[in-house]
Amino acid sequence: MGMLSRALTIEEERLAHEESIRHFVDIASHELRTPLSIIKGYAEAFQFGDLMGLNDFQMEKIRIINSKADKMAKTINDLMDLSRIERGHFTADKRLLELEPLVSGAVKQMEEKGVRNEFEVAIAPGVGMREVDQELILDAMLILLDNAVIYSPPDSLISVELAPYEGGVIFSVLDRGPGVPERERENIFERFYQLEDSRHHSASGMGLGLFIAHEIARSHGGRIWYEPREVGGSVFSFFLP
Repeated sequence: MGMLSRALTIEEERLAHEESIRHFVDIASHELRTPLSIIKGYAEAFQFGDLMGLNDFQMEKIRIINSKADKMAKTINDLMDLSRIERGHFTADKRLLELEPLVSGAVKQMEEKGVRNEFEVAIAPGVGMREVDQELILDAMLILLDNAVIYSPPDSLISVELAPYEGGVIFSVLDRGPGVPERERENIFERFYQLEDSRHHSASGMGLGLFIAHEIARSHGGRIWYEPREVGGSVFSFFLP
């Protein structure tokens, strides 16, 4: 009984420590969002000519600031999502929506980032309307698209597919990157997981994207998975029932 009491005390202290860390992440994330939104706002105003004209050199520096602000915003949002997931507050607010505009919107957002890859979109007949959380599903699509861009050769084609599947729909992103080593395929949807292969070490990020996409699929009663492409590359898909 004494050993059990000590074990419970240690576990309570550990949980209290984890909760204090989550609380810090929440506060830090909220505090960072306000100055970041100001930086982003001014950068976009300069980039799109709302403040003053810039020469090519200055415009390139503004684009870099804008791009880095986007990366910071993504990191903050990922940390806030992680906090919600760990607290059990990550739930889907589902509404009946057309999925085709969500796919088109996700691809458009990627193109507006100025990525060099081309996107080929194929939407099969019969997809129809589904009950989904618009914001979460759009986030999951962007995670898979962003992942494909990071690991694909520049200027390579990225295919995006939406089709009926097993009574639901399946969204897939197909790239021509190096793929995921077989020994690591079971772990890629874990939080903070980074591929060990040296070819991937230059990729930025905290290893939260696929973990969050997994939780988004799960919150909709669906699932997400990886498959290697026969012609080389990766296929990431998520299924919505």
